[in-house]
Amino acid sequence: MKKLLLLFSLVILLTGCSVIKEEKICTLDYNYGTYSGLHIITMFSKDGEFISNLSLQDRYNASFEDTDLSGVRAEIKDRQNHYLNDYQDATSEYSENHGFIAFSTNLPLNGDNVELFLQEIGLTGDSLSIDDYQTYLENHGYVCEEK
Repeated sequence: MKKLLLLFSLVILLTGCSVIKEEKICTLDYNYGTYSGLHIITMFSKDGEFISNLSLQDRYNASFEDTDLSGVRAEIKDRQNHYLNDYQDATSEYSENHGFIAFSTNLPLNGDNVELFLQEIGLTGDSLSIDDYQTYLENHGYVCEEK
């Protein structure tokens, strides 16, 4: 019985250490008159202190049937190309349906990706802490909450 309990504890320990847990979700809601947008940034961490992965989501909704979203599409395509070309192992999805555009990107923050991302947002260091990034986002109008 003790061996079974020890084995069970070892399995829990090993599987628990490899799980990425969701830490924070930050959102920014805005309205441009002819369309509205929602930016959602989800921070994931393995250790509860430093970000190991980011999920970036943008949702745009046209206010009118004849709203021209070509500028939004062009901006999204530029960002999508940037993420996929400049970040290792980044993935991205784009969908559009009747005036609604959804764009999501998954950015693993390891190796060179961390350095590039920190450089882009104007921070320094070799890792990105949850607290530092949350402060950065809140200073730019985002609202963050624990998940």
